[in-house]
Order: sequence, then C-alpha cells, then structure tokens
Amino acid sequence: MALGLKNYFSKAAGVLFLLTLLLITGVSNAQTNTRDGVFTQQQAVSGGALYLRSCVECHGITLAGGEAGPALVGGAFWSQWQDQSLAAFYQITASTMPVNNPNGFSPEQYTDVVAFMLQQNGLPVGEEPLTANVADMVAITMQPSAVPVRVASLLNGASSAQRVIDYEWLCYH
Repeated sequence: MALGLKNYFSKAAGVLFLLTLLLITGVSNAQTNTRDGVFTQQQAVSGGALYLRSCVECHGITLAGGEAGPALVGGAFWSQWQDQSLAAFYQITASTMPVNNPNGFSPEQYTDVVAFMLQQNGLPVGEEPLTANVADMVAITMQPSAVPVRVASLLNGASSAQRVIDYEWLCYH
C-alpha cells in the first residue's frame, strides 16, 4: 500500500509540474499587439514634443514623409512594419534616428516617440506605459488601427481629435 501511495504522489507531482510548466509557458508567450493600448497618453504627448523638435524636418509635420525621410503613418509605413515586433521598430528608430545623432535620446525618449507615432497611426492609448525594455517589446506585434487614419498638421497645437485630412485620400490625390 505504501508503494502505491508513493507512486500516486509521484504521478500527481509530475502532473502538477507539467500543468505549472504549461501555465508559465502560456503566460510568457502571451502575445499582444499595438491595437491593445500599449502606451499612455502622456508618452504620446511627450513624444509629440520631441518629434516636433527633432524629427519633423525629415518626416514632415503630418508624418507623411518627404524627400529626407519615409512616412511614419499610413499604408507605406504599415507595409513595412505590420506583423513585425515593436522591439524591432524601436531598435531601428533608436539606432538610426535622428540621422545627425543616432542613439542621441534616452531610452524613455525613444519610447515616447514610438508612442507618438503609434498614436498618430490611430492606435489607442492604454493605462500602462510602454517600457523602454526591448525584451518586453518583443511580445508586442505591430498592427495598424482598425479605423481609417486621419492626419493633419501638428502646428498650432493640432491634436489627434483635430486631425482632419484623410491620409489615404492624400496618397491617392
């Protein structure tokens, strides 16, 4: 009888171990995407101010790009970044921008600029800030907004609520 109980507890411990392993693996592999509100409003606001100081010259006041820099909103942007890890986008941004000073901002400033770009692409804000930890960003997949993106000049305090020019219309015309 003692051998039977020992065998029973051994099997039960094994099953418990496997269930715990599955639970941990499931949690650590949990994926989220940019539609899930992965940044805060404050990050987007701070990133917008930094964008105006350091990025607008090349990427434009509407983030639509120009001769000196690619679009950071709309179809051209998403054709390159959709389904990519947010970590990859963050690392490319930090290691190459601004052109005259790559890696010139703090990790938090780069996170804010990324939050601003996501917001300008119509993605929702969340309750928790986006961390500057690249390992955390690996689990976030970049997905475009489910609603049409509208862009407008950032001059004169234009907010996302005031964005009135449909970016796709601009690309078409």
